[in-house]
Amino acid sequence: MIRPITAALSIILTTLSQNNSYSSPDSVVVFNEIHYNPAGPEESTEWIELFNQMGIMTDVSGWRLDGIEYTIPENTFIEPGDYLVIAKDPGPGQIGPFLGNINNGGETLRLYNKGNRLMDELSFSDGGRWPSAADGSGTTLAKVLPYTANKPPENWTRSAQIGGTPGRTNFPSNGAEIPTKKIKLIELDDEWRYNESGNDLGSSWSEQKHALDQEWKSGKGGIGFESGATIPLETRLNFPSRNDPYVITYYFEREFSLRANQLSNLDSLVIRHAIDDGALIHINGKEVLRVNMPDGNITYSDLASENIEVDELSTEISVDTSGIVAGNNRISVEVHQSRIGNSDIVFGLDLAANIIDSPESTDSLIIFNEIPADSEENFWIELVNPSVSEVNVGGMVLSVNADTEKEYTLPDQIMEPGEFLVLDEERIGFRPENGEKLFLYSASLESVMDSRELTGRLRGRAEQKDGAWLYPDQKTPGKKNTFNFNEDIVISEICYNPPALPAVPPIAPTYENISLVPIKENWKMNRSGAGLLNGWANTNHALGGEWETGSAPIGRETGTLPVPLTTAWSQADYSSRLTTYYFETNFLVPAAVFASADEIVLTHMIDDGAIFYLNGTEVGRFNMPEGSVNSQTLASPTVSNAKLETLSIPLGSLRVGENRLSVETHQGSQSSSDIVFGASLEARVKITEGAEGKPYRNSNNQWIEIANRGNSSINLGGWEFSDGIEFEFPELTVLNPGEHACVAADQKDFTQAYPNARLLGQFRGNLSRSAERLVLRDSNKNPVDEVRYHDSGRWPSAADGGGATLELRDLDADNSAGEAWAPSNESARTGWKNYSYRGRAASSGGPDSQWSEFNIGLLNGGEILIDDIRVIEDPDGQAKQILRNSNFSDDTDHWRLRGTHRHSEII
Repeated sequence: MIRPITAALSIILTTLSQNNSYSSPDSVVVFNEIHYNPAGPEESTEWIELFNQMGIMTDVSGWRLDGIEYTIPENTFIEPGDYLVIAKDPGPGQIGPFLGNINNGGETLRLYNKGNRLMDELSFSDGGRWPSAADGSGTTLAKVLPYTANKPPENWTRSAQIGGTPGRTNFPSNGAEIPTKKIKLIELDDEWRYNESGNDLGSSWSEQKHALDQEWKSGKGGIGFESGATIPLETRLNFPSRNDPYVITYYFEREFSLRANQLSNLDSLVIRHAIDDGALIHINGKEVLRVNMPDGNITYSDLASENIEVDELSTEISVDTSGIVAGNNRISVEVHQSRIGNSDIVFGLDLAANIIDSPESTDSLIIFNEIPADSEENFWIELVNPSVSEVNVGGMVLSVNADTEKEYTLPDQIMEPGEFLVLDEERIGFRPENGEKLFLYSASLESVMDSRELTGRLRGRAEQKDGAWLYPDQKTPGKKNTFNFNEDIVISEICYNPPALPAVPPIAPTYENISLVPIKENWKMNRSGAGLLNGWANTNHALGGEWETGSAPIGRETGTLPVPLTTAWSQADYSSRLTTYYFETNFLVPAAVFASADEIVLTHMIDDGAIFYLNGTEVGRFNMPEGSVNSQTLASPTVSNAKLETLSIPLGSLRVGENRLSVETHQGSQSSSDIVFGASLEARVKITEGAEGKPYRNSNNQWIEIANRGNSSINLGGWEFSDGIEFEFPELTVLNPGEHACVAADQKDFTQAYPNARLLGQFRGNLSRSAERLVLRDSNKNPVDEVRYHDSGRWPSAADGGGATLELRDLDADNSAGEAWAPSNESARTGWKNYSYRGRAASSGGPDSQWSEFNIGLLNGGEILIDDIRVIEDPDGQAKQILRNSNFSDDTDHWRLRGTHRHSEII
């Protein structure tokens, strides 16, 4: 049984939120570390590291990086929780090269998958809230935690060590396996001292350094004589077979150095060699490796164990490190022939140190505390020890733009906790320029402790603002910085996501239609069958001969037409052999109509096709091909029954006074059984303008309210909102004690919604509809108030499109905490409304006696009051109410509160 049902209910809608969908990256594989501005002018060591956040292997073949224009090659996979490094000059385990440069000032990097879907996006900078030390010091821009979002900038910092951690965890947790990094100490083509004199230097020769003389010479490695394939030989020795006496042992030595911190973190020392035939290798006089030589004591005349031919360096061999010291070390190598008369000798070697790559402790950090403007007459830099322990600053390096020509190494000096150290221009020996970066390196030169840019203003660290780098009110070298902070103005209300606006249907303009040629006008016509020449419409044809007259609509048709034929031809009057018929009529256009017309509309009823002319100029075609036509051209497609069609005609074809409308109709075939012609012409004069429709959309009525909680008036001139949005307060903008005022995204929308509120102006940009950091700064550019709001969690969700705003509960509360904010009370802006719906209920899936339910619920999160719900069966007859307890007078009797609505209550 299908029953007619009418449902009516009264509701009050207080807050109703909706989901807003925004385009965002997929966050499967993300940017994790960027080396965008290496130390010095060389850019070849730039690289980008990606991290796979997924728990499964990800195929990134064909993915591309927009910004450096690089496409990842095929068969490239990233294991779960692993890394991929894309380098300008790729090393082992890295891919590349990419050809472009990463902008040193920051840029936007985008990662797209093979289907051109945005997977991740990173917009970074070298200033503001981004870590400045990553810009040119040698450290990298590193994400603090790999599974966090790219925003805000506080999710990024400088790497803990110079060079970053490509392909490894940025900041290993306690207990994690500590990786090592390889440091090249000797390259194959480095300079060596060598001796091929054939003199026996004795068994202790490696215990001392040898100066260059007639026997000791210098040359780049590899060194030797070989006619066959071997390593690249940069220094050629004498042909061994011509030496007289024959040289059995050759001697080689050079120095290498390790810093103290490198030695303390030394994991291993590895050698790769190319020796023809045998060798003993010593470091600081101690043998560390024997290659193809017999056991026991070795003298000058001892031969290698066997003849060896080498064409490449060996694999890495770890050697004893017990004789290594901090600073300069010496490696000494004696190469032995395998037999007297051998015709070749080859020596080549590289040496590397594997250093435990553990970040330096932050307990000994020294940082910048105050830096004057670049115009300071007697320039100085102030450092501070912010830790709770004393720190020896000896060996720390103050550098300008990582330039070795502008460096100062601090001597040994103990700085107590909280102590200041002032370095003046005379002491450091240089003066940085405006815009240059100051870096403070640790004594090991493995990390950057702090970085600041020199500007045209006094800058300093504010302890009361969590160490923020701000603008002191006066210079205080050697003393605690002082600031004049305003604490009275607060951000008190935020409307970041007002309720979405409903769709608005378009409004069509209205017109007055002025008839110029009525549909039943008299026309001259030519149905003689003699085709007229092109250009016939340029002539006004007189009646007589082949031209006759008739009242439209004209033709022969057995079917029903929208406008019946006025001149209906008989079977005898009609010939299917005729293809083209010609019609014309004259009409007048008054000057007033001509001046006011907005459009000329031709309405026609044609079977099968037609070409229309106004004053001899073609103004339109119907079912006719493009290009030139003649009297035998057929219309296409054909028309079964003619309908009224409209055609807009250019206004320029019309003129004041007499005009002529000419039409040639064409049949669709030589066997057509009918022909229909009718046409009218109207001038349309616009009476009212139309309006474009608008889709369901976000409201732009975003705004921020500030309040003066102090006891005195404050001039806000020169103040600004600088994060999230941009707004500069006009001069002489005064906020009195207890007064509130707003800035808005759209002045018109705000004024219309809140005509009595004080509006200070319109800001640039938009508030994020999910989370945003807002900073209000005074005329000295120091922060007055800062709020980072969110759309969920500890923050009221009703302000996220639900009709409420974020209101500060108490002007003296800490407005950085979500708990200090509440949704605004909007109950006064609504009221009870009656809604009704009438329709025919569909039959249930089973017997109607089994289920008799009425279900009502919200489609999304929100709050609603409902009362007096009625479902009326047979509203035009018995009008039977089929619900019980429809006004909730019996509490929830006969109602079930289920699912997400289970917490509803009767009030």
